[in-house]
Amino acid sequence: MLYVKFLVEDTIKYEDFLVLFAHMQKVREPNFKFDDEVDTSIDYANLTEEDFAYLLNPNRHIEKRFRTYIPEYVNELLHIYVGAKEETEDGLNSEVLSIFNYLESGFEVDFKESIKEVNHMKMITFTSGNYPFGGLERFLIVLKAFTLLPYECNDGFGIQEIEWISDFKYRYI
Repeated sequence: MLYVKFLVEDTIKYEDFLVLFAHMQKVREPNFKFDDEVDTSIDYANLTEEDFAYLLNPNRHIEKRFRTYIPEYVNELLHIYVGAKEETEDGLNSEVLSIFNYLESGFEVDFKESIKEVNHMKMITFTSGNYPFGGLERFLIVLKAFTLLPYECNDGFGIQEIEWISDFKYRYI
């Protein structure tokens, strides 16, 4: 069983993470389909320029979900992590969106349980049918952006203690 153990440094931000985690679990359910693929709020008979630009954006659905599940403070930290020098008008960056896409579909794992408490720490367990499954780096960074401090994991190569060198750099001990 693969896992990540982490400390909760801010309970309010942990609650924000739980919303994202529930979404991550939901998108992994069999036969899951996103319900936002058709935008019923647009009046197609009377398209505005803004509506038309929105429809031309191939990332519009993922951007909408991103804004739903990623708080602004996490967005800001992820921009720093990817080194985004230029933001788009809407404050999103394709590299940051790719991290969210990874959380939804690129992080090829199944969460079999909810988050457990172990010795006053939190633990997320998961399995992967793929080897290698893409690694944990981006998931660890997302946890850190929510002020959840990963300190140990089993990444498929063994149990690793995590030492944080900076906000976004760590090494296995």
